[in-house]
Amino acid sequence: MPIEMASAPRTARGDDPAGRRRQTAEVERRLAELVDMLPEAGLARWTAERSAANPGGLDDHLAAACAALLDRVRAEADRLSVDEWLRHHEVLAGLSALRHEHAEQQARRRLLALAEVPELLAAGPGDTDIGRLLQRAAEQAARICGLDRVMIFRLDDAHLVPEVTYFVGHTDWAAEVLEHARPIELNALRYEMEMIRRRTAALVTAPLHDPRVTGPTIAEMGTDGFVSVPVVVGGSVVATLHGDTYFSGRRLDVLDRDCLAVFAKGLGQALERTALMDRLQAQRDAVRRLVRATEATVEELATTDLGLGRPPSAELTESGSTLTRSTLAAGSANGAGQTPLTRREHEVLALMARGATNREIAQRLVITEGTVKSHVKHVFRKLGVANRAQAVSQHLGAGSATF
Repeated sequence: MPIEMASAPRTARGDDPAGRRRQTAEVERRLAELVDMLPEAGLARWTAERSAANPGGLDDHLAAACAALLDRVRAEADRLSVDEWLRHHEVLAGLSALRHEHAEQQARRRLLALAEVPELLAAGPGDTDIGRLLQRAAEQAARICGLDRVMIFRLDDAHLVPEVTYFVGHTDWAAEVLEHARPIELNALRYEMEMIRRRTAALVTAPLHDPRVTGPTIAEMGTDGFVSVPVVVGGSVVATLHGDTYFSGRRLDVLDRDCLAVFAKGLGQALERTALMDRLQAQRDAVRRLVRATEATVEELATTDLGLGRPPSAELTESGSTLTRSTLAAGSANGAGQTPLTRREHEVLALMARGATNREIAQRLVITEGTVKSHVKHVFRKLGVANRAQAVSQHLGAGSATF
């Protein structure tokens, strides 16, 4: 039989505003048809504009419509005609199917978005700033998990220290909360201790009246429920991630909890990668400092007259040519009373005579270009010349080089 290959998979994007608008418009159309089928039930409509302002509220609206219609059927079962009973159940089935489809679409969007977390949190070249990564993580957690407010706490010994706050559309309030938020002291009664010990996510309901949760930050936030997850790096919990739906009023559920838990896992991987990049950068900087210090020491030794009367190096090879001891030894007569050139200055002058640039001399002698410039200045001063041509001319006139 012939072989049929599947078409190349398309990359699915979790954040598709155009797709969301189309889906919401379709839900609005189908909901309107169901409402028109049963006007006496008084079911409320839903608009795409309202969904844009409150994306999570559509599920609550459909759930409320299903519950209201079901209560009506139960309360008036004896008074409904067969036709009315059938229409009620048809609308109820349509609402249930619509709610199920909407929930599946929401879950699918979140799963697609969660697949993008490593890419969204990936640090750019040279970007090892943990603070910027955490701020970006809070914004993406709100978008992907459908949250309105996100806070990140850093675990510091026995305290959770507020590190980042992000409130959708309320930047000033978020900054104010972060400014006044105080560390949370962990003890055996706090729910975070159990969450950190088990390294598992939590869905917290009615926090204002729960002694395991209450505290200054909760009171200021005024939340009536939130999800909370630990962030693990290298097998240890380093932070906690919290989010709620304060503005939309949508009820949080286990899907929100599990969604944020998956996101926190991606954040932990991003933090570990960023920390590794930071260590590598620090090691590179240390190596560079060591190389510079070594180079400076070598240059100091090379340019210092130790008074031992040692002849300069036997030979320097450049493009197959050889500079002999006599080449490097000559030069004291060139200065006409000036201080004799050092060995390194002789080397620089000999390479200048070959037409080498400062950069080429630096590469040849394994020194910096700035050091070459310094040697050139010393050569000019000791030979009493004003430029390279004069220095080379005097050098050649003294018969100190053979080309």
